[in-house]
Amino acid sequence: MKILEVIFSLGSGGAEQFVVDLSNELSSKHEVVLLTLKDDSVENRDFYKNKLNNSVRYDNLGLKDGFSLSSLFAVDKKIRLINPDVVHIHIAFRFCLLPIFFFGKPRYFLTIHNEIKGWYTNKLNRILFNSFGYLNRVSFVTISKSNYDDFNREYKRCSNTLIYNGRKKEEPTSFFDEVKKEIDSFKSSSSTMVFLHVARCAPQKNQQLLIHAFNRLVSKSRDAILLILGRGFDSDLGNDLKNIAGERIYFLGEKNNVQDYVLNSDALVLSSLYEGMPITVIEALQNEVPIISTPVCGVIDVVKCGETGCISADFTQDSFLLVWDSFVKEQKKYTIESNFSDVKRLFSISECAKSYETLFNLK
Repeated sequence: MKILEVIFSLGSGGAEQFVVDLSNELSSKHEVVLLTLKDDSVENRDFYKNKLNNSVRYDNLGLKDGFSLSSLFAVDKKIRLINPDVVHIHIAFRFCLLPIFFFGKPRYFLTIHNEIKGWYTNKLNRILFNSFGYLNRVSFVTISKSNYDDFNREYKRCSNTLIYNGRKKEEPTSFFDEVKKEIDSFKSSSSTMVFLHVARCAPQKNQQLLIHAFNRLVSKSRDAILLILGRGFDSDLGNDLKNIAGERIYFLGEKNNVQDYVLNSDALVLSSLYEGMPITVIEALQNEVPIISTPVCGVIDVVKCGETGCISADFTQDSFLLVWDSFVKEQKKYTIESNFSDVKRLFSISECAKSYETLFNLK
């Protein structure tokens, strides 16, 4: 089977990391082409490119930013040239409208990488999803139980398959010891707890809540530090966040060895307003690192409160601080290895790829 994976770029992000992992896994049995649409000579748009296996053929269309009629024709021409059996789209759905409508041979699939509410339910997408879904020109994949249920409520006439995102379990890199020394230099004692937040600087990630809650946690004399990894913190929003951050919060920038930081942390912390199924959560759980999070799609489906993490009742500071402080007080119960056995199996990239392979063969 010839499979074409389509995404805007391989810049740092959860969907981009997932596409690389999935392409690598599928390429062991199938011919896989990974097509990125946006010009990858722009800084960081090829962030994950070096993680692609040699068995995956990489192609970049080099489109400029924005949406145009010429970009639609360029994507259509490229897909016809590649002539795949399956086109698997991630995020870039509108750019693929011409081949979906006119080029009937490939089977088209769209994985929904974020919460259904919002962008996926605007007026244009309602028309497109309902039309193409009803005509069976596109099959949809959702990535968490909440995601699946929300999609079914919004798009009753569309085919929707639930396939949990997978993640390849990463081994420590050669920089692991260096990272450990870096983190140790931030700690005030050997018992200082290390909390990790991995995300770009964006309103969706709700990092004001993260920082205000952590400042309050430290004010309760909790011995802890917060490490923030991700791009975009040199922006106006990022500077505002740095201005309200206490002295025990460290902004470390974008990293391509996130696993080293995960393995040196006591918990991964998310403060998002909405998500699909965060790849960082999967990566942390596979490494038996518990999750502290707001009640967002994906997280509420996989984190078992009191075992693999804790989830706040709502998005207020008081609620978020309450579960964070509770975690600090009861940390030992989150370190039981057997708590993580089910999620490690469920979110393996091999199981995920098998599910996609079955779906591609059925349609």
